[in-house]
Amino acid sequence: MDLEEIILESVLDQASRNALKIWFLHNQDNNLESIQKILSVQAVRAGIPLENIQFTTENTKSHDLAGSTYMCNDELLYRLRNEGLTEYHERPRTKNFTALVRTHKEWRAITMCKLWTKGLHERGYFSYNNHITVDDDVNPIDVDSFGSLKHHTEFFLKLCPFHADLLNSDQHRELAHTVDAHHDDAYFNFVLESSMTGMVNLSEKVFKPIKHCQPFVIAGAYGSIQQLRDMGYRTFDTVVDHSYDQIEDVTKRWEAVCTEMCRIAKSKKAHTMYTDCREDLLHNQQLFLNKKVEKILICLK
Repeated sequence: MDLEEIILESVLDQASRNALKIWFLHNQDNNLESIQKILSVQAVRAGIPLENIQFTTENTKSHDLAGSTYMCNDELLYRLRNEGLTEYHERPRTKNFTALVRTHKEWRAITMCKLWTKGLHERGYFSYNNHITVDDDVNPIDVDSFGSLKHHTEFFLKLCPFHADLLNSDQHRELAHTVDAHHDDAYFNFVLESSMTGMVNLSEKVFKPIKHCQPFVIAGAYGSIQQLRDMGYRTFDTVVDHSYDQIEDVTKRWEAVCTEMCRIAKSKKAHTMYTDCREDLLHNQQLFLNKKVEKILICLK
């Protein structure tokens, strides 16, 4: 992002300038001190109070960078681009879970294969890819320590794709598309995030169940669940064991999250578990719909 391209509107009246809040999205490579100085000068020239400038990052936890607020860009994007809404209901559902994978990664294939080898894919809306591509990412899971799982995964990939709807690949990519049954006919959502390693980087994948009233389990980076809690979301701790979230070792965290997914997928008490989450589901949905409405993000590319 070029700092010279950030425009502070001088045509606003003073009342509007006093109310305007500027959110500057940055990453760890930015020199935060230099950015603050430049924006402060521009703000003074435009008559905007300095306290109205907030610095935000989308690729690390809020407490990792002093003076920064964590803003998940995909939370905002999904809110703006997806108009569908699933209302909470307590009618029986035909599936215990929804687990959808569009982009192939070896660790994702192993995760979905874990459900498939146990026959649990039949208990959920289960999909894996329309096209299996070469995975350039290094697999962070020590798959060789899990017996024949590597061999099973190779066979699983030969059977792909698995479909859970009639949308094409382009439609799967677009945030506007929502398949109602994935949310209102499945109790839980198994979220396979972008990565199991590195910093927390929450994507639209987790905000889909939040918006559409589903409890969730996240296969993702260490601390993903805690970051959601820090943002004010509830994580259904009375029915979901999120202890995996605090396991730093990637393979052990992956094993723990798979254990929790399998437990929920085969549970005969999914309906009761779901209804027990009612207050948390409604809280999360309302928080998502209201979150950051009053904030203006200036992020010129």
